[in-house]
Amino acid sequence: MNASVLSSTLLAGCLAVLGIQGCRSPQVDFTYHQLHPLAQAQPGSHSTLAVEVLPVRLPGMLRRPQVVLPGPTVADSHRWANGLEQDVQRVLVENLALLLSSDFVVAYPSGDQLKGVWRIQLDVEQWDGQPAGFMDFRATWMIQKAGDGAPSIIRKSRLREPLKDASPAATVAAQDRILLALAKELAVELNNPN
Repeated sequence: MNASVLSSTLLAGCLAVLGIQGCRSPQVDFTYHQLHPLAQAQPGSHSTLAVEVLPVRLPGMLRRPQVVLPGPTVADSHRWANGLEQDVQRVLVENLALLLSSDFVVAYPSGDQLKGVWRIQLDVEQWDGQPAGFMDFRATWMIQKAGDGAPSIIRKSRLREPLKDASPAATVAAQDRILLALAKELAVELNNPN
């Protein structure tokens, strides 16, 4: 192979590599978020109340890996570490276990292992807000004793929390507070079932 052909081949190869590099999407760094339980343990009390939190249903807008900010705006570089549906279920379990002082509050499908378990079904209809305003939450929830035909309790919750700003951190913090308020409503009903 002569020098002219070799240098043309090398030049074409270098241009191809540079072209491929130029077509690649820029590297995006993701920030991952998760919800946190805020309930405090009830000192000196212990319950054997058995509760199972079923999978949570969220509006379509919230069933995505990205955090949905007030507006609504999808924060592409801010993601849920576990998925919002699973995180809501996990935090409800943890908040209720603390509020009820029970070691027998579990996520579905672990309730099959417990006797006399109360099952909670949560259907979230609204969970959004306005920047530097409020986050609004509306949901229907049911509590049913395992093995019973009809739900024992059906309620609607309408909750509102202030939003400091439209940042992902402020959004997640408001969601944490809403889940605590919801867990308190559920705990009142579970402590006094009909």
